[in-house]
Amino acid sequence: MRSSVNPDPENVQDRESLAADYELAQRCAYGEVAAWEELYHQYHDRLLASIQTLLTVHQADPSLAEEIAARVWYALVENDGKLLLNYNPKRGASLMTYMRVLAKDLLRRHYRSERRRQDRERAVMSSRPSSHSQELDHSANTLDEFLGTLTVSERAFYDECLVSSGAANASSLECSASTIWQRTHRLYKRMLGFLSRDS
Repeated sequence: MRSSVNPDPENVQDRESLAADYELAQRCAYGEVAAWEELYHQYHDRLLASIQTLLTVHQADPSLAEEIAARVWYALVENDGKLLLNYNPKRGASLMTYMRVLAKDLLRRHYRSERRRQDRERAVMSSRPSSHSQELDHSANTLDEFLGTLTVSERAFYDECLVSSGAANASSLECSASTIWQRTHRLYKRMLGFLSRDS
């Protein structure tokens, strides 16, 4: 006599859930707008939370999580949802898991791209001649020397009207626009004279 075994309710529920995921993915892939809206409302928050969990290993950056989520949605929508046709519930993974794997892959690509960018920047920095930083140091020293030749009032004008937010501080020195122009022009001519001394 064959014993009747009741099916495991969890297995039945899992199969039903996977079947619902598959049906939703198919509806999206066939261009049903309501299905896309349903997919977004059902999965976006969960996808974002999943990406944020992945990021805690590297860095908790909410804007990066949003960017990766946007890339996932773009990948799903691209080519009329063709990627969703690859979802196969027979592998036992939910649609959420499928999207999480996609997010993980996009995140890996993002980090690879960032590493390549940083490597290129390091290569550019290391290929610069050592004289580059020396030139910058020399320029800073030259400016300091020039400023040392200014009178007290010229230095005050330089600090308050040229270096700081000029319009806000010009009133404290009681300078009109034409006065500011004249004094700036005088400083410019003095600087040219100062620089031509060294050449």
